[in-house]
Amino acid sequence: MDELTLLGNDDGMWLLSVRDFLAGQDWFDMRQYRVLPPDGLSLHWSRLVSAAQAGMVTGFEWAVGREQAERLLSLVWPMVLYLIFAWVTLRVTLRGFGVPAAVIALISLWFFQSYHGRYFPLGRLDHHGLQLILMLAVFGQLLTHGARAGALAGVLSAASLAIGLEGLPFLMLAGVVFLLRYVDRKDMAFVGFSLGLGISAPIFFVLQTPLDQWGQVYCDQLSKPYLELSTGAAVLGIAVLLARRRLQSVTSRALLVGAVLMVLAFVLMPRLSPCFGGPFSDVPQEVRTLISSMIAESQSAWIIMQQSPEIAFVFLAPLGLVTGLAALVWVLKGRADQPRRQWGMLVLFLAMGCLGAFLQLRAIIWGHAVMAVGFGAVFGALINRPWPVYRAVKAMVITVLFALIFVPQLGPLGLRLINAPAHPKEQPQPETRGAVPDRACTPPALLAHLNALPAATVVTPMNLGTAVLLHSHHSVTAAPYHRSTQAMLNGVVPFASDIDALDRVIDQTNADLVLVCGGETYGTPGSVGSLLAMGQAPAWLIPVAQVPRPLMLFRVNK
Repeated sequence: MDELTLLGNDDGMWLLSVRDFLAGQDWFDMRQYRVLPPDGLSLHWSRLVSAAQAGMVTGFEWAVGREQAERLLSLVWPMVLYLIFAWVTLRVTLRGFGVPAAVIALISLWFFQSYHGRYFPLGRLDHHGLQLILMLAVFGQLLTHGARAGALAGVLSAASLAIGLEGLPFLMLAGVVFLLRYVDRKDMAFVGFSLGLGISAPIFFVLQTPLDQWGQVYCDQLSKPYLELSTGAAVLGIAVLLARRRLQSVTSRALLVGAVLMVLAFVLMPRLSPCFGGPFSDVPQEVRTLISSMIAESQSAWIIMQQSPEIAFVFLAPLGLVTGLAALVWVLKGRADQPRRQWGMLVLFLAMGCLGAFLQLRAIIWGHAVMAVGFGAVFGALINRPWPVYRAVKAMVITVLFALIFVPQLGPLGLRLINAPAHPKEQPQPETRGAVPDRACTPPALLAHLNALPAATVVTPMNLGTAVLLHSHHSVTAAPYHRSTQAMLNGVVPFASDIDALDRVIDQTNADLVLVCGGETYGTPGSVGSLLAMGQAPAWLIPVAQVPRPLMLFRVNK
């Protein structure tokens, strides 16, 4: 633990939020004021998460001091979430598919790079691991019946929405499944789900949202439109509850649900329409284009498969194979077989992750939430199911299927591959080069040399901004977060363009310093960023000699 090592921009920004909170920043204030000071950068994250992390840092600090406490947080936080996810995986698989499946699912967590290499690696502080746990827990409640299970699923769904909206489609599908079960079998779990969600979501909202923002529309966090959606679900649940004794047939229940949904659609559609385009609905088109071109998880799986097949091999193929095998087992199950419904739900959510990835890679989290459960269920069924062939043939087929899924996970380059740039085989275009991290310039010990200079505002490429904030006392002009068009563009345009573009950003931000990573190419070899990275600067940018290479720091003097 000699050095604090975090894996990405989000992890660093979460730690900065923890530091600011412990330094006295208001509970409801999630701005990062050192990005584009003095106004700062608005973040759409939940204080509930950073408060939990701050609590861990405070506890560790009593024993080992602040610096070591932060390092411990970067180790303990993902480990704790990983263990919780393993426990939930075990419980869910055991409940739905039996002991052999649960054991296999638990073992698979060690091999799947998606889990220990992406969601829960050491140094990961972002919120996606929590989202994964909550989505899996909601799926677990679908494997049982009754209003209590539904209510727990509703509360878990509200917690997931409070943390972030990545799981919204997953949770909506869970609600649809609960609703269809009510229509088909009069399972009252939907009543519990809708009321649990409708009551809990406003509570979480109040806990993390300042009063002056209660009426604001934000498409990227729990806000007015999503509260209205959860309230609509609660209204439907109340209607179902009030009519529970009168509606005894499938037709009558379907008519009730259809009528209430039509009324809710008429009332809610205009209110929800601002966010029909997703979390980036209110983001300018130029920033959307920048996000889709420079952030790999915002791209389609088709693009990843074409341009980085090794990433697809490690990251996408296992989910597809598990989904296909689960679908095969589901088809082979007899219609009268009670577990067939559980297999159907498993296939539904696995397929949702596969299909979602072809819209945006980030949507694969929906499938990853249940992938380990699916793997355990599939191989538990294959091993236990009698086959009309020789045992040797059965063993060989199972071994081949097992190898198809796990061989990609066992390669020594697996972790590096899934974190590789999205376009490793082609020369990046000017608007996409900012996506390539300046990794040679991000070591904490290297950036700490910046503290020898008085605190200033630094113009940085996109992927150096958070690192400079984390390891120095300086402010920056760029960060990869969509709520600030200027911060997004500042990380790419002034470096991939000419000296005039850089000059404009310096004037707009009153920046004192310009930082690039030596040897990097920003856009094209002739761009101002690339020239600065080779030490070729105009007369009014003075090299700062006391900062070691590969950092290339220039003082503005004009």
